[in-house]
Amino acid sequence: MESKRIMPVSHFGLVKLTTGDSVAVSIPVQAAGDGFSLYVRGRLAEDLPLYAQRRDARCGIAQHLAAVSALDKCYQVEPSAKALNVRHALAYLGVYFDHLKQLFMSRPNGTDGISSLVSTNDGLEANDVLDALRATARAIEILGGRGVTPERVIPSGLTKGISDEELVVTKDISSKLLSFSLRVEEAFRGSSVEWVKKQEIHTEAYSLATVDDQGACSFYGGTLRIVDPKGAEFAKGNAKKILAKVSNWKEDLPLRVGVLARLNVGCQPSTPHAKHSQDELLQALGKPPIHLAAAGHWATVIELVQAAELLAQKVEELETGGLDINSSLSGPVEGVAAVEGACGTVIHRYVLDEQGLVTEAQIAPTGKVLVSELSAAISAVLDDSKHKVTAQTADQIAQVIAAYQPAFAPEAGFSVLITNQDEKGKMIEQWRKP
Repeated sequence: MESKRIMPVSHFGLVKLTTGDSVAVSIPVQAAGDGFSLYVRGRLAEDLPLYAQRRDARCGIAQHLAAVSALDKCYQVEPSAKALNVRHALAYLGVYFDHLKQLFMSRPNGTDGISSLVSTNDGLEANDVLDALRATARAIEILGGRGVTPERVIPSGLTKGISDEELVVTKDISSKLLSFSLRVEEAFRGSSVEWVKKQEIHTEAYSLATVDDQGACSFYGGTLRIVDPKGAEFAKGNAKKILAKVSNWKEDLPLRVGVLARLNVGCQPSTPHAKHSQDELLQALGKPPIHLAAAGHWATVIELVQAAELLAQKVEELETGGLDINSSLSGPVEGVAAVEGACGTVIHRYVLDEQGLVTEAQIAPTGKVLVSELSAAISAVLDDSKHKVTAQTADQIAQVIAAYQPAFAPEAGFSVLITNQDEKGKMIEQWRKP
């Protein structure tokens, strides 16, 4: 049988496929987690939260909070209530900010699906999106002490409290962000929802996410839970236990993280508007677990609303002033903690010496986990097409990559070049999508 190579290549160099008698998929992603682990060894633990948020362009705030929470465990300290409230608010802002960028700035070019959300809706314009991004960045700057990459949150507490004026501005911004998220959700109900329903690419996977005491999705704090492709509980426990499973994943299907995983693991949002919107998704697509790749776009819109609702609730609990924002530290031990970022569960593990220097560091990055799921999704496309590359196959491959692309190349449009070559490397056909 003639051997052919199918090589989708994007500008960020992610995917290389080889097909013959069987399909083998390899997606080389820079091992940022391993490089980071080596980089921070011997460095001061107090600098880890600042380093961590700069290694991930997509979920920087989640990385920052995961690092701080892991150091809390290292120093055996419980943050004050004031500090925890700020952390929760920052977690919601981080998810909101990253989802905004994914929905409006990381979509493939084209006229169908979610990419047309702004251009086809008269009530939602590009300036509205930019205003929401600016307002979110401003709220992050107020609560985090610096825009985009916070510095106010430290192990055990905060570097300083929040002023009365800052709290007033934050409350006003949270109200505006909630209003905007509801407009986005309303706009999405049109052609974008219908586009999601028409998609056919399914990828079965296990799902990992953080849940609260009631079993609902939690962006900050809670228990990690993994469900199998049928929805049955596969594992549940603290970050240390789940990190061991993620790092040595040996199951026959990939592990999913992110919006679809949170939908499958924590079934119902804890806020009213998001719950109503998710009920509509479940009515249209069926009960979880949901393995439709395009459903992640819809789930992202729902989480945008949920993050805004949670933020509006949390800012009412924020307190001003600088008293009682820190707790005393104990001798360092191993610390492991997890936080939910827009792209999925972020797990940090650190071991410190008596001088507070890092001796071991380990991060379970969402990108590496998403790679296996993306590989399986593209393999499914090729299997369904019986390895015959057509324009329709090229469209499907582009759609699959679009569902995962922001995790690898945020804030960027992308194009995919798909070439069909013979065994000697001679090009037979090629397609560029979009």
